[in-house]
Amino acid sequence: MRSYPKNSEQSVLRLLVLVMLADGHLAKEELSWLKNQSLLQRFSNSPDAWETVLNGFCEDLSYQHNLSWTEACSLDNQTLKSLLQEVDDTDLQAEVFKLAVHLIAADEYISEKEFFVLRAMSTQWNIDHRAILQHNQRSTLSQEQQSVVALSLTS
Repeated sequence: MRSYPKNSEQSVLRLLVLVMLADGHLAKEELSWLKNQSLLQRFSNSPDAWETVLNGFCEDLSYQHNLSWTEACSLDNQTLKSLLQEVDDTDLQAEVFKLAVHLIAADEYISEKEFFVLRAMSTQWNIDHRAILQHNQRSTLSQEQQSVVALSLTS
């Protein structure tokens, strides 16, 4: 897996790609939500950065695994840990975590693999997911979705 500079646009975008592909597919609802929030411009100086990071991540997955695509999207703990270490700014971690929660809920289906990634973020970055879910003023998650995310992260 290629590495990116800490807290760089590439490291952030790759984590968003990871969240979106955690369940083995890129849902159009997740991509639409991301584009509608103008988040790609927030994290990227280049209009091609998203596609470059997405393609690079998919290439890395295909080189690392001789598995089906869905299986390849399931990263081992060490690889996930190393990717999460590339974002060590606590404010940026909290922002990425909030975005990840919204991204996985965008298609109205939250898979076990998506929860695995959220749980890893929450644990490794020492994020209080309850506070983020409760105090996110611009939340697009319903109360039920917030409860499901909160329960899943604590179990």
